[in-house]
Amino acid sequence: MPVADDEKQYFQGLAADYLKEVTELTGITFETTYFSANNMRAAFDALDSEMVDLIPSIKCTVPKVSTVHLSTPYLRTPIVVVMRADAGTLDDISRLDPMNVAGLLSVPPMLQALGLHYRVQQVSPFEGLHGVATGKFDAFLGEQATIAHELLQNPETNVAIVGELPSSSEFCIAASSRMAEFIPIFDKAVAAIPQEKIAAIERKWFGGQEAIKEPTAQKSWLAGLLGSAALLLGGLGLFYYRRRLQGIRKGIAALEPHLLCAHIDQNITITGVTEALCKATGYAENDLMGKSLQVLGAPPVGGKARLAQLLDTVEQGQTWEGEVKLSRKDGSELWTDVIISPSRRKNDTIGYSIIYQDASRRKHYETLAIRDELTGLYNRRHFNSLAPDLLRKAARDNRQLGLFLLDVDNFKKYNDTYGHPAGDDVLAAIGRTLKHLLKRDDDLSFRLGGEEFAMAAFFATREDVVATARKILGSVKNLDIEHRSNPPGIVTVSLGVALTSGSDDKNIDDLYKRADNCLYKAKKTGRNKCVM
Repeated sequence: MPVADDEKQYFQGLAADYLKEVTELTGITFETTYFSANNMRAAFDALDSEMVDLIPSIKCTVPKVSTVHLSTPYLRTPIVVVMRADAGTLDDISRLDPMNVAGLLSVPPMLQALGLHYRVQQVSPFEGLHGVATGKFDAFLGEQATIAHELLQNPETNVAIVGELPSSSEFCIAASSRMAEFIPIFDKAVAAIPQEKIAAIERKWFGGQEAIKEPTAQKSWLAGLLGSAALLLGGLGLFYYRRRLQGIRKGIAALEPHLLCAHIDQNITITGVTEALCKATGYAENDLMGKSLQVLGAPPVGGKARLAQLLDTVEQGQTWEGEVKLSRKDGSELWTDVIISPSRRKNDTIGYSIIYQDASRRKHYETLAIRDELTGLYNRRHFNSLAPDLLRKAARDNRQLGLFLLDVDNFKKYNDTYGHPAGDDVLAAIGRTLKHLLKRDDDLSFRLGGEEFAMAAFFATREDVVATARKILGSVKNLDIEHRSNPPGIVTVSLGVALTSGSDDKNIDDLYKRADNCLYKAKKTGRNKCVM
């Protein structure tokens, strides 16, 4: 984590601040030990020999060692691409291939895991960012939070985050075998830290986030605010915490009132709730006791498959982690990260404990990352991320995937005639129309940029596709928005549609090109029509 003064063996940073919150909640205190090493083996040897009890931050992807116990990830940060501020958005990561690219130590293994084999010069955060600003490097890759912290210390005004890898770094606490019981306490304590305190820690260590200029309106990079600001194994030395054994059981009891926690029996009936959960959801304890857990909301994110995986995991006596959207009593929603673990009596499972952590702030930033600000639809970045999965799903389930590309007819003329603010109103109205028409769980709508939109959905028959295309064309016409420079006199759209049965397209680019060709034909043959 960020080190303010390692010469004095004084540890400061995000992990230190988290552990201060753990102390405040549980009363467990820590003693700092400075251990100068820069390799993982030395760290594990220190834990194995009980020279130290805890490592406050370590990558969750380290090789599993039986004598080392890891917490659930509590620090996450995406891997981002930084280029000069005038470079524009990097939608295709393959554009990096011919460039002179620098990166942090963690980057090459992640690229290899993604099947990317770019040559990356390993440098420090300062060298990478300054190199981009001065033109020494075309691009710099690294953990977004590390970059934010570096810019807090050494501002560079001529750089911008232009892209993001489909990968992230996750960090957790590591404990020695004799301290293994601290891990569930730490997990519960992190879940109990109030959101306002987390926000204060973020502002303290990642204020440099604001120093990065983005070429697009979406603040997608803020999702990494909980990330690690400086990797421990970067020549800074490792910091360890040694904690005293006394009080650890009291720590568990001290946490309970602060947690959004519920207990259920094997029939999924609520047998206990904390005051904090009642306060967060607006329910009284009597409203929940004896009721099915479903009263609190939807199943886990991921649908039936994810629910089946949850049930299978907990039935095997293991802990399940995921996202759940709770329903408050007033009808509003509360996004949470959830941990479900079995409650045991001797060797029998008698029920389950559920710990919810308010994820509203993270979901807000994630939404900014994938939504178009003007229309509220998904953006091109999210389309690029989801499209390959849609194609694989079509092939796996032998379903017909339809890709619609939509373009507003004579939109430049509209802007020239009525002005850009009026043009934005048109785009927003079309966005609302598409959201109203495509309501199924797997119906997706995107604004790809400018006046171009996309929709993806699964269909049973070709006739269903035609019917959907007609609804889209008709619904836009029914908006009855004046457009004197468009022959019908109102705003209309053209559609290009491509279909696949799940096996005739090798990748999403094939499907997109066919839909784009159809859109071109629709516009060339009169507009206000669909070509499929």
